[in-house]
Amino acid sequence: MDLITSLRRKASLIQQESHVLVKAAFPLNLAANYATYEIACGAIQRPTQPQTPVEQAQWEVSALRWADLGDETYGVSLLNDSKYGYDARSSQLRLTLLRSPSWPDPAADRGIHNFTYALYPHSGNWQSADTVRRGYELNLPLQLMSCPAPNSDGDQSLPPLGQLLNLSAQNLILTTLKRAEDNSQQWILRCYESQGNSAELLLESDLGLSIAYPVNLLEAPMPLTETSHNGQIFKIAPWQIASFAVGMGNGEWGMGN
Repeated sequence: MDLITSLRRKASLIQQESHVLVKAAFPLNLAANYATYEIACGAIQRPTQPQTPVEQAQWEVSALRWADLGDETYGVSLLNDSKYGYDARSSQLRLTLLRSPSWPDPAADRGIHNFTYALYPHSGNWQSADTVRRGYELNLPLQLMSCPAPNSDGDQSLPPLGQLLNLSAQNLILTTLKRAEDNSQQWILRCYESQGNSAELLLESDLGLSIAYPVNLLEAPMPLTETSHNGQIFKIAPWQIASFAVGMGNGEWGMGN
C-alpha cells in the first residue's frame, strides 16, 4: 500500500504489435452517474451513461493526473503517471496504456514500456479526499538530495521543522516559483484553486518571503484583489489562476529593476 491508502501498480510491457490497444480496467463496486477528470488547472465532469451523439462519441477522453468515479459519499480515483487516456462507465474506470497506431509513425509504441498507476479509494468526494494532491504526489515524489557542507565556521544545521512555502489553503496548488523577468530582487509565485471552491491565500515561509502585489501572466502589476489582515491574506476565486510578485522582507520594494 502506498500514497496514503492507495494501491500502486508498476508494470512493464514489451510491445511488438500494431493496432493493439492496451488498457488497465478496474471494475468497481459502485454506481456513479458522473466521472470527473483532471484538466489543466481544473477538473471537468462527464456522464458515465452518455445520451447525446456528442457524448456517445467520447468513448475515450483525455485527463491529466487522475480520473474519479463516485459521488458525495464514496469514490475511487485512478491516478496515472504520464498516461492521459481514460474511459468510464457507472461501475468501471479504464486507463489507456498503449495505442500502437500505424500513423503517423508505424513504430511509435514499439519497444519496452514501464507504467505506474494507482487506485485511490476514498470516503466523500474527490475534493474532500485531496485527489488533486494524490495525483501530484504520484507524478512528483519527494526527492532527497545531499549537498556538500559549506566552508563556514557558523552553525549550518537545519531546524527539525520548517516550511519553505506554505499557501495556507489545501485547495491551492503551487505551480511556479521563478525569478521575475524585469526585477532581479523579486520572484513570481503562481498558484491555482483546484477544487471549485473559494480560498484564502496567506503566504508563510521560513525563507522570509512575502507577497508584494498581484501580477498578470506578463508579470505586470494588477489592481489589488480583496485582502484582509493588513493585506496579507488574498481572496482566490474558484478555479482561479493567480500570480504574485514576492520578495524578501515586508514587500516594500519597487516595481522596477
